[in-house]
Amino acid sequence: MLVENIKQFINTADFDTVFYWISNADLYTLLNPYILIPIFIIFALIAYPKTSHLGQQLILYVPAGVYLFVTVIVLKNDSISEIGPFIMAMILFFMIIGWLIWTRLLND
Repeated sequence: MLVENIKQFINTADFDTVFYWISNADLYTLLNPYILIPIFIIFALIAYPKTSHLGQQLILYVPAGVYLFVTVIVLKNDSISEIGPFIMAMILFFMIIGWLIWTRLLND
């Protein structure tokens, strides 16, 4: 069931669908076990001293990875000439450039 939903999302999601889902998401949607359990695991990792660095890295990289995944799917299924997908693509572009600057240039 979950794999079929993910395949359907990959094949049909466009900007309007994602925007509709975000604007109509309620507390019941956020209490979904597929969303709630990883959040609890990440915060449990932060609470334990030996895994706190891993938990902090997950807090940084999981939302960025989800945004990357959703943006790539929206750009695959929608036209970039519309304003919504264009803004998503520009945010993704600057997010990647900022990450590269932070990790490559400022690492020295």
